[in-house]
Amino acid sequence: MNHKQNTRASAANTFIDQLDSWLHRDAATLRKLVERGYIPPSLHAVTRQLFDQAIKTVDQFRVNPESITKADEKNVNTLRTTLSTFDTTLLSFPCPERGLKALKHTADDIRHFCHHFHLTLHSFTPGARLPNPPTNHAAQAYWLKQIATLGSSKKVPGWKILNPLVLKATGDDLKERTHRDWLNQLSKGTFFCLIQRRQ
Repeated sequence: MNHKQNTRASAANTFIDQLDSWLHRDAATLRKLVERGYIPPSLHAVTRQLFDQAIKTVDQFRVNPESITKADEKNVNTLRTTLSTFDTTLLSFPCPERGLKALKHTADDIRHFCHHFHLTLHSFTPGARLPNPPTNHAAQAYWLKQIATLGSSKKVPGWKILNPLVLKATGDDLKERTHRDWLNQLSKGTFFCLIQRRQ
């Protein structure tokens, strides 16, 4: 396996583990809300469909966690379509505020996963050069793991939080500029390239 594929698979594993953790947490919350009548029967089927597809996506990836397969890509695309249907249905039926908030939170969790998986999958950018100085891949991988663990769909931890964590774990002093560059690359979908577009 080449380094690029290995790096992508490692990042995807982080997001898969994060999604799996969120699904367990959200399922427990939603189950209680259903029992208390905060989620109407009109939304039960579409919610089950969303969870079923999300669980299928997690399970399929773990069949071959060392690479991102076509089956993984297909499952994530299906998950995005299922999520779109869920969003539309959520707008079509009345739901108590407490239940609606929890359902939207679950949708945002899955949306966050799909977004970052998409960035991971489509991260190659042509017309690029080798980075200078060379990237410390151990520090980069640990940085990404902390972004996934500590961050959310709306906010990522700042350099002042991440630098001491990266330094302690890898011995590499994370420069603030490097932190900004990696965030920029992550948002553009070029983070997992061995080479980066010339600035």
